[in-house]
Amino acid sequence: MILGIVSSPRKGRLTDQLVSKALEGTDAAGAETLKVYLVDFNI
Repeated sequence: MILGIVSSPRKGRLTDQLVSKALEGTDAAGAETLKVYLVDFNI
């Protein structure tokens, strides 16, 4: 499994888009992926 971590608090912006594109590439290669947003967690 490939984990993509978006650390920017702005969902849908550039960092989110870049992580999505990277995960699309690993999906195409057959890997299972998961994207998480740090802003969704109380750290």
